[in-house]
Amino acid sequence: MSRKVLGLDIRSDRLCAVLVKGSLRESRIAAALTFPIETAGDESGGGLPAALEAVTAAMDLQNADCVVSVPAALFSCRNVFVPFGNSKKIRMVLPYELEPHLPYSADEMLVDFSILDGSEDRGKTEVLTVAVERQRLDPILAALAAVKIEPERVTLSGFSAAAWIGRNTDPEQTVFCLDIGATSGALFVVAGARVRLIRTFPLPADPAARSRAVRSHIRLTMGALNELSGPRPPPGEIFLTGSGTAGMNLEVLADA
Repeated sequence: MSRKVLGLDIRSDRLCAVLVKGSLRESRIAAALTFPIETAGDESGGGLPAALEAVTAAMDLQNADCVVSVPAALFSCRNVFVPFGNSKKIRMVLPYELEPHLPYSADEMLVDFSILDGSEDRGKTEVLTVAVERQRLDPILAALAAVKIEPERVTLSGFSAAAWIGRNTDPEQTVFCLDIGATSGALFVVAGARVRLIRTFPLPADPAARSRAVRSHIRLTMGALNELSGPRPPPGEIFLTGSGTAGMNLEVLADA
């Protein structure tokens, strides 16, 4: 039985769309397009409706499932420890566990999580959490609904690539996956074949300053990882993606 999946990566200045057609025997990319979002830097949805209309006009999306990623800078990402391992209990308490650290109330946030380690027997469970203010996602979801796209999943830009790299990396190796935009970035730490830590951060527009800022955030993230999991060797590999890498001095990152 054939299946179609539409992947949409929504950034502040562009929309990337990939349509994959799959069967029991194979999966192939049927179409891949990029459309500008004219109101660059506007997180409210802005020119997104026009870009989505261009996608629906250019692609055959009938009966297609959809997965959407939105800028990681919209999310707050934290590793927390809870005294139980039951996922239902974790989902109930996380909004209130995160509320003191965020500038909005539990009722105003959407939260998801991944259980990293631990169990009830050991007394604590490490959980990777992401939280986003509802009003930041609402305009994006409304723009999708206007063109009759109902996503099966909404995630952070860069996360899917990091998760795929994790599944294809030696579990003993630590890998950094950097998603760099013109004014913001995200760093995904892959260890034990899964994403264990996420950091998002603003970046300067100047490419040289951006290179130095990324190096600084790599060092800070290594420190945070050592606090969570004990001393670790430097990452075996660093993967880079994103339009913000243009003009950067990548050799600077080798000193991180």
